[in-house]
Amino acid sequence: MTSYEVSKLFYDMFFSNERTLSLADWLNNSLCEEIGDINLEKDNFKSLYHLEGKYFTPITDGTYKSLYNFIIHHSVHPDDVKIFTELMDPAFLKERQENSKTPNFRFAQFRYRLSNGSWRWVEQCILSGRENGIPDNVYRFYVFDIENMLQKEYGNSLVNDSFIEEEKNALTGVYNERHFFSLAQSIVDNNRDQRICLIKLDIQHFKFFDEWYGREKGNDLLKKIGAILRNHQKENTIAGYLGQDDFCMALPFNMEEIRQIYEEVRNEITSFGFSFGFNPGIGVVIATPDEDITYTFDKATIAASEAKKSSQNRIVVYSPELHTKTDNEFKVISAFMKALQNNQIVFYLQPQCRISTKKIVGAEALTRWIDNDGKVIPPLEFIPVLEKYGFITDLDKYIWDKVAQWLKSQVDKGANVVPVSVNVSQVDIYNIDIVEFFDELIKKYHISPKLLKIEITESSFAEDTDLVISIITALRERGFLVMMDDFGSGYSSLNMLSNINFDVIKLDSSFFKSSNNINEYRKTLNVLGSIINMTKLIAVPIIVEGIERQDQCEFLQNLGVRYIQGYYFYKPMPLEDYEKLMSNSDNVDNSGFVVKRNEQFRIREFLDKNIYSDAMLNNVIGPVAIYSYKNNSVDIVRFNQQFYESVGVEGFHDRLVGIEQFVPDFDRKNLFRLLEEAKKNSLQGSKGSLRFYRPEGSIMTYIMNFWYLGEQEGADRYYGSANNVTDYANLQQQMRLISKYASSSIAFYKRIDGKSVFTLVAHGLESVLNMNKETLQKELSDESFYKRIDNDELMKIKQILDYSVARHEFYSFDFSAKLDDGNYVRLEMKADPILDDPISGYTYVVALRAK
Repeated sequence: MTSYEVSKLFYDMFFSNERTLSLADWLNNSLCEEIGDINLEKDNFKSLYHLEGKYFTPITDGTYKSLYNFIIHHSVHPDDVKIFTELMDPAFLKERQENSKTPNFRFAQFRYRLSNGSWRWVEQCILSGRENGIPDNVYRFYVFDIENMLQKEYGNSLVNDSFIEEEKNALTGVYNERHFFSLAQSIVDNNRDQRICLIKLDIQHFKFFDEWYGREKGNDLLKKIGAILRNHQKENTIAGYLGQDDFCMALPFNMEEIRQIYEEVRNEITSFGFSFGFNPGIGVVIATPDEDITYTFDKATIAASEAKKSSQNRIVVYSPELHTKTDNEFKVISAFMKALQNNQIVFYLQPQCRISTKKIVGAEALTRWIDNDGKVIPPLEFIPVLEKYGFITDLDKYIWDKVAQWLKSQVDKGANVVPVSVNVSQVDIYNIDIVEFFDELIKKYHISPKLLKIEITESSFAEDTDLVISIITALRERGFLVMMDDFGSGYSSLNMLSNINFDVIKLDSSFFKSSNNINEYRKTLNVLGSIINMTKLIAVPIIVEGIERQDQCEFLQNLGVRYIQGYYFYKPMPLEDYEKLMSNSDNVDNSGFVVKRNEQFRIREFLDKNIYSDAMLNNVIGPVAIYSYKNNSVDIVRFNQQFYESVGVEGFHDRLVGIEQFVPDFDRKNLFRLLEEAKKNSLQGSKGSLRFYRPEGSIMTYIMNFWYLGEQEGADRYYGSANNVTDYANLQQQMRLISKYASSSIAFYKRIDGKSVFTLVAHGLESVLNMNKETLQKELSDESFYKRIDNDELMKIKQILDYSVARHEFYSFDFSAKLDDGNYVRLEMKADPILDDPISGYTYVVALRAK
């Protein structure tokens, strides 16, 4: 059924006075191939009807965000992703449905991937609303196959009024996608005696090229690449442009010519400037007659992706192994979802034990996949795939629920129960509301939150530390035990631990991995020892996991570690084995995880070379030095490599005596004050910022910590750490100057869990709005600022925002805002999209100025 037929049929049947059948009834009884319900509030979807084996969508139930992300990356044709997102984006689905031309009904056409890898035109409809028999916050989708009807109406070109395009791209001068593939198919079919190949040419980091050199230069480069490819066109050779930075060619297979094309394109790119970071990658595949040309080209795309990963081999010829890897990953996802539905995904428990008594104080839930033959599929075979494609949250939510359900059963029958830990990944934190989910979980099963230990990996802090801290705080307030997993893997520090209240820290046994260099191995063990000693300062218990040998266990016990997890005591085991083990009270310790608090950690131990290695000083403590203070003169008497690198000035060794002379006059008294405060408070020390002159006269800023060590040779000795914050201090000053002299307020914008977040970096409108920076930032983020705008203007603004934000495009608008004193001020808001910056997550830079 075509778009025209659907539209006409809907109009005739449902929007005329002679309507006899409801829209919902007609859709539910139509010959569609997929039906499903999306619940936005719970972020889940449920398949109501699924045509097995036709479309490449291996998921039939789970979180909607996971399904949506999978489809836009793997199931919808790349050129149709925008059409699909405008219809199905969870961030705008509710609002667009409510504001649709036909209330609570919308539809769109796009190409969907079949199980064999080819593409098929479909029409997808969205229906909602109680008047259609659908509950609030639920959106029902229907998928119709319209390929045959389009073929019948428009022939093999599959074009109608919505899809008409020019034969060649105006910018590059080569064929547009549809014409390229049609001609390429003919070349392959008509030259079966030749080895015709397809190539995909992709520019590395082209978005950054646009940002670096400007959009005009980017378009100029695309034109020149198009010219290069046209110059290589001859008999049985054509070139095409797929949009963005993607080009394609069909030509007789000749590696020498392909290398020449690569060199010509590369030379053109490097002629723009000094960077080689934009080199092309080329994927090559030998076409097979009678195989759909778009399916063949998918193989070239896979090869091009491999080429872009390599710094050496930038031309990769497709091999079945490349496709096998991708196919195998998709098969893993499909099989996993079926295993989830068939209860083949279970959890084992691995006990966590007190070293001294070998009794069980807790356990960790570990996922196991058991196939129909009883074979256990190792986690390494499917966990990385689920993480890669965003389905790890579906697994985690399933396991969390099963663990809570099992804990409830144990409590009800009066069994011995100790806390069980479950893993929360970095993906989970950004996919769902962790706090709300676990809160609902304990309410659902009526269990104490103390029975659930929530393990958050250290790497989760890399992207948004504040978000993770807020989650940990909220979980602990609700009574959950929170553990930091994989501590020491590279993101955390003792300072972080002192600011975040973890209940338990987990260390991995990777410290025990053997090395051919005995000295390096000893240094690694020294680092482990220093980490354990430092955690005693904040009185947090430690579990070391992965322990397999008695000598490892004894080493840890000598360092003061009380708890371990590993094969040395118990392997992960099925629930029935664990329950049998726990049925003997002699195996159970209900005292929980505690830490010894009666050991005073002495700072002089850091300086004993017989106990602690240089690796500990440089990799754990950071920049530190020993200072001597006498008669208002401060000398540096000892320092480590980190300190030397942090200062990083020429003539460093000439600046060790009388360092107060390198401190500006306005900070010198502050230096002496910090030293005196540290002497008065030997336990807490002192902390403050100090500025130092560089040799050429510029200023460096440090956050300094001092602790008093005692008197030696008539001078006071101090231990001090130094954190170089020069760039941050300069940035702060620059922001203050911008706010003081700029006529605009500047903010960065992003969305987290459907909520707007504005970060105001400069506030040039403080006097105009009579509103400080914090207030304006809050009002923009919670959208209360829009209440200052009259409804008529606000409706127009929302239309602009809906249209532009959905397309990630520039927008601007004027409006009048009502101030607190009742007066109005005319303002202009402009927003430029931020292209591909996954680290910050910001999507727009917004400027607000007075008209």
